[in-house]
Amino acid sequence: MITRRQNILHLFPGAAILLLLLLLSSANASAAGITKDTDSSFKDVAIAQVNSYVNVRSQASTSGKIVGKMYDNSAAVIKKSVKGEGGTWYYISSGSVTGYVKAAYFVTGSSAAKVAAETGTPSAKVTASGLRLRKSATTSSSTLTVLPRSTTMNLVQKNVSGKDGLTFSKVKVSRDGSTKTGYVAQDYIDFCVSMETAIAVNTGSSSGSSSSSGGGSSSGSTSSTGSSSSSVGASIVATAKKYVGRLPYVWGGTSLKSGADCSGFIQSIYRLYGISIPRTSTSQASGGRSISRSQLQPGDLVFYKNGGSSICHVGIYIGGGKIVHEANSRDDCKISSIDYDTPVKYVTYLR
Repeated sequence: MITRRQNILHLFPGAAILLLLLLLSSANASAAGITKDTDSSFKDVAIAQVNSYVNVRSQASTSGKIVGKMYDNSAAVIKKSVKGEGGTWYYISSGSVTGYVKAAYFVTGSSAAKVAAETGTPSAKVTASGLRLRKSATTSSSTLTVLPRSTTMNLVQKNVSGKDGLTFSKVKVSRDGSTKTGYVAQDYIDFCVSMETAIAVNTGSSSGSSSSSGGGSSSGSTSSTGSSSSSVGASIVATAKKYVGRLPYVWGGTSLKSGADCSGFIQSIYRLYGISIPRTSTSQASGGRSISRSQLQPGDLVFYKNGGSSICHVGIYIGGGKIVHEANSRDDCKISSIDYDTPVKYVTYLR
């Protein structure tokens, strides 16, 4: 039931997409509308502009071992530029991946800032040693939780005028296993843009070249070496958990940037690993291979009827008796007990 997506490996052991925080140069810069004043923040940032993916290699040559893959609009920090096969290459760090990529497949500087503004997720980062997340935009409001320094939050709204003259930002953050929405004093946060980063690949292969959107690129297949289903399952879980408290629930949505519903979220996560599954929870339950609860492994799917007569909800099993799922428009993406409702079916597409 596992299929390839073009020339991409369908199994990715170990690592998954992570989030790279690109701090803007001014606390007053808009995370949703980056201006030329912030272009210098992107001087050493490279954002992939490709049709499918570009390989990250162990050396500045297509004969180098493939150590990772970067998809369109994913970001990396440039450590240095080197002269390699066919021109300039960047030595980059992206998520857990370090290696070489051909510079022709990336944009930097003002072009990178523009792409980040269009495709990134507006975020905020706590700069104080402890910052109160309040129920409403006033210092007299009750405290929902205290956020430690460097906590990253999903930015919902900037420049909210408080009743006591302070300016607040409305944010959403995952804390203590649940998603909390509230207000933080804007003087104690930096605005950021969250971007996807590289997926680690351990193929042992040096065949194939980086595929891109044109300009003399040559695409070639990348060989697989029989990675285990448990590895890809763990990677799927790691990727899905990155969206907890960050990705809004959108009925009918399939976007990992602007929002998705339960089945659209899972279809999009699986697609990152070259696994094609149906669109709706009902059809997803009919595909794959039905298994028992005792056979569940991380990355498998758990289905629910939510009180109805037919399946209408699905989550990804993450182990430990829990699932990650796009729950509803109130809770968005969250982690829940597998028994938060009564499971009616278990399915694997991984083995």
